[in-house]
Amino acid sequence: MVDETRDTDKVFMEPELQLQILCKSQQTVSLTCTDLLSLKIEDQEKIKNHVVVVGSPGSGKSTLIHNGLAYNWRKDGKESDVNLLFVIDMCKVEQGSDVFEIIEDQLLRGEPREKLERLMEDNAKSIAFLLDGYDEVSQNWEGKAKGKSLSAVLDGTWLSGSRVIVTTRQEKLYEFKKRYRGYTPVDLIGFSEVATVEFIKREVKSSTSAKNLEKSNSKSSLYVVMVV
Repeated sequence: MVDETRDTDKVFMEPELQLQILCKSQQTVSLTCTDLLSLKIEDQEKIKNHVVVVGSPGSGKSTLIHNGLAYNWRKDGKESDVNLLFVIDMCKVEQGSDVFEIIEDQLLRGEPREKLERLMEDNAKSIAFLLDGYDEVSQNWEGKAKGKSLSAVLDGTWLSGSRVIVTTRQEKLYEFKKRYRGYTPVDLIGFSEVATVEFIKREVKSSTSAKNLEKSNSKSSLYVVMVV
């Protein structure tokens, strides 16, 4: 787990992202975390409200959600058009849980369901759901939810104006796209070489260890240093 006692500003590095979408230029466009959350690209075209981020194991999908998108939103919240942000770990979603049970379990305790539901429905266009780890959901996770289901958020049948960003591994992408239509795919490349070296310099105090890590140029080594 990420050590929450660290000064995130001193160690956080944005992952390098590439958006696979046909723009006017017919080229693949690179994005920052801020671009992705705002759903805009360099030539000001709008991205669809629903985005699926695809990355290999250890590429930084969870880091992107928790320390990238959520962190940037908290830091720049006043400038964002997102007023409500829900970060959900899909591996913790229990079978048959509705959205409010998931929020109660992972985010907010004691919030009246009726009040929260009304707030969400009245402000759907200013809500963002960051759903980490579709590839880690339990079998038959959708079940039969008592109320509004997370699946209804994913397929846009509830809170259709909200933005949804979900992460998954490549091998689960076909299954996801077959179940949920209309998602813009984004490839998570991971940390650039420049960002890797800079992170090492910030995070690793021992110059000897830093040199060894720089020589290894290992993204997996970097990931271990970052999250353990």
